[in-house]
Amino acid sequence: MTQETAQMIHGKLAVASRKDRKTSPQRLAELKRDHTAAKIAEYVEREVRNAPPLTPEQLARISRAMRGTSAA
Repeated sequence: MTQETAQMIHGKLAVASRKDRKTSPQRLAELKRDHTAAKIAEYVEREVRNAPPLTPEQLARISRAMRGTSAA
């Protein structure tokens, strides 16, 4: 299964957000969450692809940031 891009999800969100649609608030929240996650993933993938190798400490810090825990 192909992973949806942020652009694909954004299109779904735009259609679902139309006032004439009967999309549930839960579905809209799910699409917004998925769109945000896809944008972050695409950004991280692009940056990692262009970056020099990261140290274990740098990877740990980024991992903590992604989990929402303290980066200290």
